Amino acid sequence: MKISDIQMAKILNGMSDSSEPEKLESSDINIWYKYETPSGVFYSPFGKSKTTLKFFETPEKMVESLSESNSQNFEVITDKLVETYDKSTPQTDPIELPNGVYYHEYGGSSFPERLSPMEIREDKYIDIMNSLTELDESISQFISNRQVYEDSCSSYKLGVLLFGPPGTGKTSYLREFIKKMDAVVVFMDGVPSRGFLQKLENSTKQKLKILVFEEAVSLLKSSDDIREMLDFLDGSKSLTNAIYFLSTNYPESIPENVVRNGRIDIFVKVEYPKEEARKKLIQLYLKREGTEEELVLTENMPIVDIREMCFLHKKSNKAFKECVKIVEEKNKMLKKHFGKTKEIRLA
Repeated sequence: MKISDIQMAKILNGMSDSSEPEKLESSDINIWYKYETPSGVFYSPFGKSKTTLKFFETPEKMVESLSESNSQNFEVITDKLVETYDKSTPQTDPIELPNGVYYHEYGGSSFPERLSPMEIREDKYIDIMNSLTELDESISQFISNRQVYEDSCSSYKLGVLLFGPPGTGKTSYLREFIKKMDAVVVFMDGVPSRGFLQKLENSTKQKLKILVFEEAVSLLKSSDDIREMLDFLDGSKSLTNAIYFLSTNYPESIPENVVRNGRIDIFVKVEYPKEEARKKLIQLYLKREGTEEELVLTENMPIVDIREMCFLHKKSNKAFKECVKIVEEKNKMLKKHFGKTKEIRLA
């Protein structure tokens, strides 16, 4: 029996050979497995840890190889194809995925596609930012009006794009917003497999899901990447009861069809901090009020640069104006030598 590319993809993604979508059964609520490994805990809807597929020239060679192997962790796919598993097995029976913050990872050769719990770092200066109050209100309206979407036969999902210069607080806002939400939050490393998304959807229909694509431009490098993202935002991979956050420093590099109406609903430009915000930043870092000169020198500067200037001023006792020049020269050097690649994603 010859395995087609489509069948192979289904095997690798834990899907059945049927093209029909799975129906939501009561057992689908508790389809997640908890794994405890030396590197940490993770959750996966796949109950086995996949490693490799082994092909054999004949059924006889397959039988011979399996009989000589000490491992019992395998599954016969066809008379010439065997899927083997490593020794890692779930530490629990199927459970409900707990609300929390996760990082999505493809399993590779050692583990199945999974969600790894992650902690949200606290940002002390998030209360300084006032420009995103309207976004908070729009999201609150979305969460409280599910019935309106369902009555109008509209997909209950919300797409948000945060854009603006580097260092203006896009990530800080996301992290602070997420900390306040009772939801399943997933920081994405790409568009998940169809099988994974189907199981996530089936098991969390009644839960709010927040999916975050930071530095979105880096995920859209090819036509296949764009097609996957479109399918995820409003196609067959789209989830319900979900908020999608995309963020980027370079909105001009995102294809127009990705951000059209129905895919992205809210656009928020995160600006450089205004004068009142700069006053609070200087007060936060230097424990004193900022001078008029300092407020002028920090105009049109990102939060991260203002923070660095204040730290440099505090630890070196250099004049604030001199610290500004040092940071500006550093930025010029970075732009000259490292500015060709717009965005690099860090896992």
